[in-house]
Amino acid sequence: MNKMITKIVTALTPTKTTILPFLASTCLRLFLTLILLRITPHFHDLFLPPHGRSHRLTGLFHLLWLSFGAYYVAVISHDVVEDGFLVSQDGEPASSSSSRHRQMLFLLYDSILGISGTLTTWTATRDFPHKYVRNERGESGTLSKRAIVTYSEMKEHLFYQLLNLVQAWYLHMIVFFLRRDDDDDEGGGGGVMTKKVLLLWFVTSPWHFRRCYFPVNSFSANWSHGVEREENVMYRVKKWQYVFYKHVVLHGLNISLIHPSLSSKRHLVMLPSWRVFWVCLNSAYVLEFFLQSLVKKGVMTQRYMICLQCFLMVVSSLAAANAVFEVVRPFVVLLSLFLNFTNRKWDVFNTLLVGFVSLVL
Repeated sequence: MNKMITKIVTALTPTKTTILPFLASTCLRLFLTLILLRITPHFHDLFLPPHGRSHRLTGLFHLLWLSFGAYYVAVISHDVVEDGFLVSQDGEPASSSSSRHRQMLFLLYDSILGISGTLTTWTATRDFPHKYVRNERGESGTLSKRAIVTYSEMKEHLFYQLLNLVQAWYLHMIVFFLRRDDDDDEGGGGGVMTKKVLLLWFVTSPWHFRRCYFPVNSFSANWSHGVEREENVMYRVKKWQYVFYKHVVLHGLNISLIHPSLSSKRHLVMLPSWRVFWVCLNSAYVLEFFLQSLVKKGVMTQRYMICLQCFLMVVSSLAAANAVFEVVRPFVVLLSLFLNFTNRKWDVFNTLLVGFVSLVL
């Protein structure tokens, strides 16, 4: 018991090397605490009515799982850095059995988080009549006080939840299958190169089904038809956050991690900075819908919801910058962005092409 208390106190005390993860995780916990405090008096009305019960209970579990990650990550990821259970000073994995056990705990948490987020979105599309929602032009249900989330928005959101889950598995597979063995590949065998290509295809493969099975909703449509000024600004910020996510956090990171020069960074998924960012990203994905539902239920005001959204945007941006900027190669990001605008709708081909060029150069 005393050891656990010591870990918590140590984890909550920032050092020079953990100040940004500490700041981001503290703000994330504050954000989730504000939401939990606001919904607690309305628990029965929000989560226990019989209509849509599967979505309500799945959403409740997902919110609690996010909160568990936000509060627990400070302690367990501090072990990663300070005690060397997973990562030593040069970024190498520790060889002890406790290291492997801790790796599996992270993998289990990320898998449950991705699956519960996907189920929360899927049950929302099934349990509520989103198919019949028709909003005014320029109004999105995630920000507008008058609009309701549409079936199209929910299905698009389902795609990105699945993409999150696949990327989480990819980052763990990088740890398991690419253990700084690039030197082996230079000896004449192509085993490592084959692994890299297959892993990159795996994490990009959901884009095969993007336009066949999932709708695409334009950000620009929301600020082109006279929405309120603060919503207009929010939509524009979300647009460029999405561009950053797609070409830095997603394609840029996935491609960069297979490059030999970044072999020491492949345990990114175990580091405090990434653990905090991953909970921030998953929180942003789901809670923008939940917060708007709370406005419709009268649990919070539109102004309070917008303030929470802005706060989460800032926290997520801080966490993202801290987690990926030292890992992602600028050349990869710029080439991915260029192909996105010049060879649209070919994300799988573009990503594999950038990956190949990155490995050759």
